[in-house]
Amino acid sequence: MSLALPEQVLESVQFDLRQFEDQLKAILQLVLEKEVTRYPILIAHREEGLVIGRPLIPLDVEKAQWAFNISHLEEFANRRLILSNKLGEFIKNYKDPRQYICVFIVSGQKDGGFVFYPYHE
Repeated sequence: MSLALPEQVLESVQFDLRQFEDQLKAILQLVLEKEVTRYPILIAHREEGLVIGRPLIPLDVEKAQWAFNISHLEEFANRRLILSNKLGEFIKNYKDPRQYICVFIVSGQKDGGFVFYPYHE
């Protein structure tokens, strides 16, 4: 369930994910262990004042091209970012969060989409 985002965007998000993977993985695993949600979602963005999720890594971190917030399927559904008639499809396509990071990339006013990045071993 990923949209056709420009390859350059996907690569730069992946670069930052690799840079912060240990911290992000620890937080995502904690969210799963504490049963906050079964469907954690990272939001990669360059928007100031983004009001979705909670900030984890701001843009002003050295060498970061993207800021990251943490959210979950329930927030996306409550905010109608995922419509109720699409929840089943999202859940069906959602990959194991112990093996993949689910990222919603906000790349401008009209560009955005979900991608799943595997963790490095």
